[in-house]
Amino acid sequence: MDEERLTEFYKARFARLKGEHVVSGKGFEYWRRQVEKVDPKALFMTEDDILQRSADHITYAEYPDKLFVNAMPLALTYHFDPSSDDDGVTLDVPLGLLKTLPLERLEWLVPGMLAEKVTALLKGLPKALRKNFVPVPDYVQAFCDACEFGVGDLHEQLAHRLLRMTGVRLDPKVFKEVELDAHHQMRLRVLGEAAQILGVGRSWQKLHSQLSHLADAALQEARPAQAWGKKELTSWDFGDLPESILIEQGHGLKVDAYPALVDQGSHVDLVLLSRLSESQQVTVRGMARLYVLMLRDDVKTIKRNLLKVNESVLLSNKMWDVKTLEDEILLSAVMKAAGLNIEGYADPIPRTQTKFLDSVQKVKVNLSQCAIGLSQQVYDLMNVYHRINKVLNGKVGLDTIIVLNDIKQQLSHLFYKCFLTEVPGIYLEYYPRYCKAIELRLEKFTRELRQQNLWSEQLTNFWKLWQQKYERNLDLGTVPAGLDAYRWLIEEYRVSLFAQQLGTKQTVSEKKLKKILADF
Repeated sequence: MDEERLTEFYKARFARLKGEHVVSGKGFEYWRRQVEKVDPKALFMTEDDILQRSADHITYAEYPDKLFVNAMPLALTYHFDPSSDDDGVTLDVPLGLLKTLPLERLEWLVPGMLAEKVTALLKGLPKALRKNFVPVPDYVQAFCDACEFGVGDLHEQLAHRLLRMTGVRLDPKVFKEVELDAHHQMRLRVLGEAAQILGVGRSWQKLHSQLSHLADAALQEARPAQAWGKKELTSWDFGDLPESILIEQGHGLKVDAYPALVDQGSHVDLVLLSRLSESQQVTVRGMARLYVLMLRDDVKTIKRNLLKVNESVLLSNKMWDVKTLEDEILLSAVMKAAGLNIEGYADPIPRTQTKFLDSVQKVKVNLSQCAIGLSQQVYDLMNVYHRINKVLNGKVGLDTIIVLNDIKQQLSHLFYKCFLTEVPGIYLEYYPRYCKAIELRLEKFTRELRQQNLWSEQLTNFWKLWQQKYERNLDLGTVPAGLDAYRWLIEEYRVSLFAQQLGTKQTVSEKKLKKILADF
């Protein structure tokens, strides 16, 4: 209950109990004791009082019992008790629909609860901003009357309407920083096929993270998922590989599923996944493995001709053993020879048996050259990697720790076990420049240590913000190309700060990085 209604309630109650004459705390306590002798709960609120309006005004339109998602009605239930975990509104979500929930729509709750949430958002603003929207109830009412309920982003609509009413421009993101009581967020109850409760919470991200493996497992059992559960494949003998299919789960629920080829080393498995982005990334590696299996005789010869693999392993600081590095080089070389690219594919994944078999010859012709060239590139990179690590692991002063830790983090993001197969080829070509920039930074960073520390903190912040947005979009099922590319823009920014003479592939600045990130 907001302050205005609370004031109205007690004003009316004082009048009814003949307490308008009370003007001091001492006088109030005397009067209260006299009143409570007659009725101990004279000043208590009832459930009807808390609900703020009579039952005649609690309509289906304001408090519906269903929310439609993908044309399927999902049950809404209500419980108004601040001391209870289920305070507010709860949405029952079948496991198969969890990943496709319209998160923007959930922020609006239901029409009958919007005004209270908007009130909390406005009152939660910093004072310097909040003072522009007084009295709050007037702005809340004006917004609720004018807005298109449930359409688009609530925070964006609110910021837009406030701008029109006051001329004050707010960044919609400021509302995300307001700490809201639990009942201002939709409570989600995730149900299995037998209507058993699998998880409950108000954070979609946490629930999705906890239950996504169950969603993927359920896909394998659904119709016609059985046709996709092929294991231990060493050749393309499974028909076409569509990007998505429609499957039926319990209670007639139809959901999209995404066929994927999963690399298992000696073979690939054909499975269904619940996220398109994961399916695409997994399938690129699985497809590369299938090429390797189809060209096993050529691969044996190529392995013998790879350059300086043993030396690269010794320089890699235990990143690989020989067998693992050979495998990563071959898979990466296949991706290049086949035209596969995990950042939006230079050429589409071959999704039919005919296209795949036609492309095998193309890969066969180019594979040896790609693999041998890559093995030399890896050796060159490992030499630089080793030199950098030698400096980082040497004797250092306490005042250099911030910068050196920043460089260690950068190295861990650039070099890891599967970077050859996970980093798009175009960015692998830039690695020598990125590494040279690190070496140049190490040569001179102590000359301007204070500024270097500030840059390190700034770069760490950019990375964390990008990572949060990337993981959120990944959970939603797809990562915008611009967000993928942003990660590499951070590397270009590092070059511009510490080794300008090496040049960057595009113009980059602190301002540009902030602006791009704000758009996601």
